[in-house]
Amino acid sequence: MAAWPGSVADLLDAVEHPRTDAVLLPEISTERRFPVPVVLGFQTLDTAVHAWDIATALGRVWRPDPPLVAVVLEQARLIPAGPARTAPGAAFAPVLAAEDADPWTAALALVGRA
Repeated sequence: MAAWPGSVADLLDAVEHPRTDAVLLPEISTERRFPVPVVLGFQTLDTAVHAWDIATALGRVWRPDPPLVAVVLEQARLIPAGPARTAPGAAFAPVLAAEDADPWTAALALVGRA
């Protein structure tokens, strides 16, 4: 816990003053670099969905606040669907049906979570 404030300060500094225009994310592509705002969106989606995963595994309900849901849904809509999602080690499961779902449920369905 003692390291937390410094870690937060480092993150905020990196967001406010990026030292690069694009970041390599080898788990997504070993060739393509992504703009910093896109990377932040990826990380926001990842953090929110994994928080839900943990809560669900523990038998708890977790739902982010509406502004975070909006960001996650926007990011989830950018993830390509298709056969790559069925490949071994795919980052996302295939898109699930979620007609008339609320925004959080729709975001989860877009990343293959039920």
